[in-house]
Amino acid sequence: MIHLIYPSDEDIVKDTELQNVFNEVVDFGFRGYENGADFPREVSTREGVVEYLTAVIVNISVFHTAVNFQTFTSYTFPPSVPTCLTLPPPTQDQEITMDLILKCLPVLEITFISMNISFNLGQFS
Repeated sequence: MIHLIYPSDEDIVKDTELQNVFNEVVDFGFRGYENGADFPREVSTREGVVEYLTAVIVNISVFHTAVNFQTFTSYTFPPSVPTCLTLPPPTQDQEITMDLILKCLPVLEITFISMNISFNLGQFS
């Protein structure tokens, strides 16, 4: 597809909007990373565009799948990952008892809602 839009590497270099996209990925996407996580600020070949766009698309789609499609597996035991607490977290010196832990957990209705949300997020479309 890139070869259809850009007949030569020279067209890649001349496309200021494309070059700006690469700059913005480094400036905003990799802010705080040394050397922009080695992502290029500019690209000068069609093969370079294909390589980096492929990397971005694969990482976004694979990461999204890995994070979202396992939510129900993670949240099937709500005490392990409560969506909210009904009491403030204990202080460092406070004795933590089973009674305190049980009082902190959300009510059944909230737990049911969180399980429903995680189940629906984890469904393949």
